[in-house]
Amino acid sequence: MPSDFGVCIYTPGMTPGTLEASWFEAGMDTACKGLATGGPASGFDGSYNVTYFGADGAPLATFDLTIKHHGEIFALTWQSEGRTACTGVGLPTADGGIALAYRTSD
Repeated sequence: MPSDFGVCIYTPGMTPGTLEASWFEAGMDTACKGLATGGPASGFDGSYNVTYFGADGAPLATFDLTIKHHGEIFALTWQSEGRTACTGVGLPTADGGIALAYRTSD
């Protein structure tokens, strides 16, 4: 994931515990996809393993993702090899997903 900030939309997948992602970062020409697995059967709060794919469909990055719901806001943390790689905040969407912005950690 080449930029230091981006946006993403997570929507519940067809399989319980999965989230489908559409993500975009500054400098990209098109939005790309991702898939989070291993989450709770309902709701968003929990831990996931997420893989993001490039425009060609090849895997670009894999993270451990934690989502915590605080009132109307979601707090998201992506970790790789035990270190925080990105943090983000999101809001619920009308269609049952999460729209979020994120940035890489320093």
